[in-house]
Amino acid sequence: MKAATPRLNLPGLFFVLVVLEILFGFLKKLDYSFYQVFDALEKLIPIGALVVSAMLLKGRLSRPIALCILFYGLYLIYGVLISYLNGKSSGVIFYQLYHELKFIAIILAFSLLQCRESWSHRSVTVCKWVLLLSLPLIAFQLLASGAYDSLFSNGGHFEKGYVGDMQLPRSVGVFWHPSQLAIFALLAVVLLASDNNRSIRMRPLYLLLFGLCALLTIQRLELLLLLCCCYAIFLMRDRHKLYLSARFGHLIAAIGLLFCVSAIVKPDIYAGVVESFPSPRAWLFHQSILTLLDSSYWGAGWGTIGSHAAADMTNVYSINDLSSLWWVERRLYLYDTYWPHVIGETGLPGLCFLVLSIACLCRQYVSFNARLIFFVLFLTSLLSSNLQSIFYLMLFGWFIMVTENSTRHSPGQSYAH
Repeated sequence: MKAATPRLNLPGLFFVLVVLEILFGFLKKLDYSFYQVFDALEKLIPIGALVVSAMLLKGRLSRPIALCILFYGLYLIYGVLISYLNGKSSGVIFYQLYHELKFIAIILAFSLLQCRESWSHRSVTVCKWVLLLSLPLIAFQLLASGAYDSLFSNGGHFEKGYVGDMQLPRSVGVFWHPSQLAIFALLAVVLLASDNNRSIRMRPLYLLLFGLCALLTIQRLELLLLLCCCYAIFLMRDRHKLYLSARFGHLIAAIGLLFCVSAIVKPDIYAGVVESFPSPRAWLFHQSILTLLDSSYWGAGWGTIGSHAAADMTNVYSINDLSSLWWVERRLYLYDTYWPHVIGETGLPGLCFLVLSIACLCRQYVSFNARLIFFVLFLTSLLSSNLQSIFYLMLFGWFIMVTENSTRHSPGQSYAH
């Protein structure tokens, strides 16, 4: 009898990669040299994720996934084409193309991957361990900041957070940056709050402590999103209230879209807002809109503003109005926000293709919590480059997968072990 061919444990492989992302983030706090080896290997993850996606797509191309791939493919093709027409070098185009592939490769792989419900319980265990290791480190940071800074000299905790007129240290726990702890705490709360995890002992205590960790990071957007997620999960008990809240959310989104359109049509209005609120990200959005207008809405091509190629490969700081600002002189914030590079470099066609691709991918998810996590990923990209960060894409992708499969699981379905 022919021996059965062993099946590749893809959920286990991705689980190990997610744990390694957290582990080496902690080692990065101690010494960056510990992280460098993993950083080099990490760059292969999007390529591996593309291979996994191709393997999983055989015979399983649902309509939402097909449309997502179609629109994202058009976004990439348009990005290459408009960059070529604007005289960008092949090095700039291929460099940025790699960064653009991260999102579709990693999130698509997690969206296609199926797993047993037991992986949700393993994820809860990881969440507990991260919490139990983070709490002493947070106490150490708050009570003995000098010793903490000396031990973790390479941590991203040196930036203070503003609470009114006070400047307070931002907690990071086992992570390198406070945003990472805030996002992890938010995702852990969503996972623990799901119906499948109601039987976990001391669940309310874990939810409270993760909420406290998020609060101590003083990350304003993440805290707002955590409150919104908790409110949305609470409203799931009453679908009518959830529907009304969704209508209200659509109204807010429409107002935001109207503001964006007015900023494009009348950039002087937006410039006044930027001048009264001198945020680095606001200035970057403003410059991206000016770049969009200068390109007659077609886009100026990759490597112009806000992208990895612009930061690493072109002399963009000296050719736009940002060059004299302090955060630019320190080479900060150029790709700290995701959407400016889409707006300025790929114009309205690229923006439409990308938004349509993301909207189609969201329709693939059945689980409310999976859609909620995907929505949080989308919103955090307004003030960060999460959609091109392998760490955040792996983290969000894993939590989307386990919450989605916890909902879809039924005895009649066949899943990877």
